[in-house]
Amino acid sequence: MGAEQFGTRSSGKTVEEAFEEAREQAFYDHGHAGYTGTIAEKTSFHEVKLPTGVTAQEFLGWLEGYRTPPEVYNTATRRYERTGAEHFDPETPEHLKQEIRTAYAIYDDKWGPALAIQTRPNQWLFTGWASS
Repeated sequence: MGAEQFGTRSSGKTVEEAFEEAREQAFYDHGHAGYTGTIAEKTSFHEVKLPTGVTAQEFLGWLEGYRTPPEVYNTATRRYERTGAEHFDPETPEHLKQEIRTAYAIYDDKWGPALAIQTRPNQWLFTGWASS
């Protein structure tokens, strides 16, 4: 099974309402069979509170700039391990690095919750990876 990156904008009085609306639309557009690579595969979300003065696009840029090295199978320990160091975009503020690490772990998990970012009053962007 694979994964697809998705980004879905939705409106609602609350983030919960916007999430349900986005899922319903994805089910309508892609069916109920599963493995659509859309927000339809998500059953929950984690809302990120953007720091003052930071736009959703800037935050997403920092997420894209951050990379965790892939897991590699270590035959000596017989388990998967991460190798190398993480990478941040040089313009990422130091005080936001932990928030980005946490958000990236959610964003990068195809089986976990969607990442929710409020872009305007009553509007959210749901993003991440979903099974396909």
